[in-house]
Parts: sequence; C-alpha cells; structure tokens
Amino acid sequence: MRVLSVVFLGGAIAFAPPSAFASNIGTSYSLSRTPATEGYPASGGQSLSLSGSWDASETLSIDPNLSMYKAYATTDASGVVTPGTASWTLGLGAGYTWSDHWVFGVAGSFAPATTGMNATTLGLENEKGQGIDVHGTLSDKSGSQGAELSVSYDSAGDSSVEWGVALAVPVSRYTTTQTFAPDAGNTENPKFVNLAQKKCAVAAQKSAPPSDLCKTLAAMSKTQGDFIFEVPLNVNLNLTLWEFSGVSLGVTKYIYSKEPSEVGYFTLTSANRKAAQSAVDKAPKAAADRTSAMSFGSGIATGSTDTAVSLSLSHRFSAWKVGVTMAHTAYREEQGGNWSVSGKVYLKLNKTWRVGVNASDQRDTDSTGANTQSFSAGGNLRFSF
Repeated sequence: MRVLSVVFLGGAIAFAPPSAFASNIGTSYSLSRTPATEGYPASGGQSLSLSGSWDASETLSIDPNLSMYKAYATTDASGVVTPGTASWTLGLGAGYTWSDHWVFGVAGSFAPATTGMNATTLGLENEKGQGIDVHGTLSDKSGSQGAELSVSYDSAGDSSVEWGVALAVPVSRYTTTQTFAPDAGNTENPKFVNLAQKKCAVAAQKSAPPSDLCKTLAAMSKTQGDFIFEVPLNVNLNLTLWEFSGVSLGVTKYIYSKEPSEVGYFTLTSANRKAAQSAVDKAPKAAADRTSAMSFGSGIATGSTDTAVSLSLSHRFSAWKVGVTMAHTAYREEQGGNWSVSGKVYLKLNKTWRVGVNASDQRDTDSTGANTQSFSAGGNLRFSF
C-alpha cells in the first residue's frame, strides 16, 4: 500500500514519502539563539520532541506527538534578569488513506497555560509631548488549543515527474491572562504617573473620551484576560523528479479573529502607538533611543503575520538525503518581515534506523528597518518498524 503522510509545520506542509515501514517513533532536539542587539537582549531556548506514527489498519494511521521548550533567561540593558520559562504541547493526529491518490487528515493539540515573568519598560507621553519611562514587571499566563483538517492528492504514478498538492486548515485558540506591575522605586517620575491616573479618573467621571495615555494607564492598572483565534490557510505543491529529487512550494495566508497587536498586554503598545509616533516626529533620535529599549516580553504565542512563502529543494544520494528551504514571512500593517534559510541532512543507517541534523539562519526586519538575526541547530533520530 502506498501511503503519503501530510503534516502542517509552522506555515508549510511537509510531505513524508512512502516507506515500506509505515510505523515509526522518533525524537528530535534543537537549540536556538538570538544574539543581543541595541534594542533587545539575547534570547533563545532548547526544544525536545517525541513523535510517532502507528498503522492501526491498512488505511488508518495514528500520529501522537509531544514537544517541550525551555527558554533561556534574559538580561535587559539595565541588568534586570528575566528567568526562562518552560512549556509543552501535546498533539494527536489521524490520517485516512482513501485511495492511492487521496489522504485525509485530522489533528488536535493542547498546550497548558504556563506563567512567565518579563522585566518591562513602558514608554508614556504626556500632553506636552514629554516622554516618561515606567519600569515594571509583566506576568503572563498563556496557553493554546488547536485543531486541523487536511487533504492531499498525490499523482502516485511511475513517471519521471510526479506531483502532489495539499491543503491544511489549522485553527488555534490562544488564551492569556496578564498583569503589569509598575516599580514605583524605579520609575523616572512616579509623581507624573500618579497625577496622570488622577486626571484620567476625573475625565472618566465626566464621560470624556479617554486619551491614548489614559488607555495605557487603564491597561496597566488591571489584570487582563484575552484570547485570539489564528487560522493559517496553507497550500503546498510538491514535485518529485526522477524519484530522487523534490521541489516543494508552500504559501500560507494568516487570518485572525482580531488584531493581534491589540490582544492582552499588547494593548499597551497599541494604545500608546499614536503618542510614540508623535514623539518620533518631534525628536526622531531621542524617541528612537527611548523606544528601542522597550520590551513587552514574549507575549501571547502568536505573531502579527500576514503571509508566508517557502521553497524547498531536496535530493537523495543512496542512503543520504539533503534538503534546503528558503522562506519569507511578511508581517501585518507593513510592520516588517523576515527571511530564513535552513538545511538538513539525513542518513539511513539501515532498514529501521535514520539519523539527521539541521541548521537554520533567520533575519528579522522591523518597521524601522532594524535587523535581528537568529540561529538554530538540532538533530533527530527515527526508528521504523
């Protein structure tokens, strides 16, 4: 029986070629690192995953997976250390082979809420355009739940050029509860904050429309619970050339239930965006120096992504298989994007064991044109039976 496995992986669909050993179990490990820049501290983490596929029948396969991630501690420009947090995700999928050409899939995932602490600087601006930095700590408790439907078609022929197409529709719900605690002893001007809060309270009593500053202060003063749905619609085209080479093109369009920049404590940046832009217009260098030091933590586990495109090339040399992937992601509202390139090498040791290594380099560009580069590397091991 010819089985084609389809798995949605962060904006791309991976085609797993047919194998005489359809059932398998594997593990992978990777580490990532983002060096410190002028505006952001160094960050990164380690991940470990366990996955498998079991043929329950001639047409049905069961695919469980468990992934764990441990973030490194970070130190900001002022020397404040934010401890790294640990999280894990449990997933379960099933694939139904309807014919030699068609495969249907369904999957679900669950990530329990984990709590993270982030040292944060919130930039405020008064009515006179004067900037004030409020230092404090952001605590967030975030988790997610997801479901996915997929369908793939494979030409399943014996010609020198074969092709396949796959469509995946994952739906993820991210939840978060967040609290910002200002550090009065480390605030540049605590009297300004207290006075501004009083003025905002008076304005609220008079039913006056809240200013950007009042919106930010209101977000600071209470625990916020929020959620967002993310739906990345993914289409992937796959070509197999002379049985040894492969070309894959993936396109993903991201849809959200609400604006990601306005979820949870990201409302702090959203509410103060107009004031921050005004400060840049008045004093570009001073404002840029101040806003570059702002940090809003890791936030809810989703980015404001608009579209993603990837191109993958692979070739098999006897027991070896090598591949390279180039990808570009564009953020919403012209907020920048990133380019990445990754490579992988697999070695089939025998009929049951396979090992692999991989590495990637990513360059992220924000709306100001500033670049942040990150690296990752890892390895994996799979046993088929």
